[in-house]
Amino acid sequence: MRRNFLFLLMLNFLPALLFSQQNAEFKKVKIHFESQKSQILTAFKREFVTKNDPAEKAGMHREFVDFMKKMDSVQNSVYIATLVKVKNDEDLAKLNNLEVNTNEFHDGYTLTKAPEYPGGLNELRRQIADGFFAETVLPMQKQFKTLVSFVVEKDGSISTVEATGENHPFNIQAMIAVYLLPNKFSPALLAGRPLKYRYTLPLVLNFD
Repeated sequence: MRRNFLFLLMLNFLPALLFSQQNAEFKKVKIHFESQKSQILTAFKREFVTKNDPAEKAGMHREFVDFMKKMDSVQNSVYIATLVKVKNDEDLAKLNNLEVNTNEFHDGYTLTKAPEYPGGLNELRRQIADGFFAETVLPMQKQFKTLVSFVVEKDGSISTVEATGENHPFNIQAMIAVYLLPNKFSPALLAGRPLKYRYTLPLVLNFD
């Protein structure tokens, strides 16, 4: 009975999400899954309190935890599909010469102000780390390194995220985590004028 209950939840709460149009689709996917998980948790609690047998409740809890892990995996799969779409769109924009040179402010000039993330560098690193789906990386490896780079646009939004490191799944997760950042940067400035800026961030994460 419990399995049927969870299976019905899966059918009800995983409508077709694919596919994204722009980078903002990462946030749309996150909002969608957070909403569905909240509804599933509410339904689980409602069903859980009706059970009196401790063994039955323990079994139901285990199945719920396993189910939510599967939801996380499905969510990550949608993120990866979104990443592929976004990267294809960005590559197409480059081929069509629609992207402005991201190094336009160089040419011997000094920036008035470099781009900044709300809360500073430590908050930026923390939010990127929170965006990782750790199940995709090798379990025997405890430390992962990658060099993340992205363009901070004139309005503070992010585009053209890249990650270079030895572990490809980790690079993928790093790019997704950057696209999922909830806040905009304050843009780079030159004489008060906002400019596009190629931001680089060495990233090291340790998994216990």
